[in-house]
Amino acid sequence: MKTMSKYKFITLFIVILHFFINCKLGGGTNLKSPDNINVIIENDSIINIDRKKVSEECIKKAERIRMSENLEPNEGRDLEKGHQTIFVEVLEEMETGDKNIEYTINSDNKDIRESNSYSFYLDTLDNAFLIINTITNYNIEDESEVTLVKDTIFLKENKIIFIKDRHLSKDELLVKQEEIDVIKREINKILKN
Repeated sequence: MKTMSKYKFITLFIVILHFFINCKLGGGTNLKSPDNINVIIENDSIINIDRKKVSEECIKKAERIRMSENLEPNEGRDLEKGHQTIFVEVLEEMETGDKNIEYTINSDNKDIRESNSYSFYLDTLDNAFLIINTITNYNIEDESEVTLVKDTIFLKENKIIFIKDRHLSKDELLVKQEEIDVIKREINKILKN
């Protein structure tokens, strides 16, 4: 289990570092384009969301949580489900109460171990503000590893406001929101058992 945490930590560090560098160097999205302003309706009011500003704030907050000297494992469980292993680990920043919840589905396919990971960052009120979804393929034979960031999801009070480098319709966002809600229910179910 410590080996798994070590690989997850290294993978997460690389993913966040890659994302942070892309944001700072302007990789991926043209941050000056009008597409970087999202309009959401909240309590019958129109609210403009500046993607660049939200991205920077969420990434900085997630970095503070991840790099904190006061980050301690709070809970962790794994569950065998068919040919897959589902692993949940809760890390809590002991001074602020902010959390990082790791949800990973591992499956082995011949010489490749695939991990589909969701890293949830939550504030003190347990509201998710950032989710990073990565896919890691680990070659068991030569011990090589390839990690791909599938989605970087920004949320406000547990509701998706946008996904980095993806332009989704309202209906597509609702489908993605339901996927995330299913994962959150699965996490709660695993931690309660």
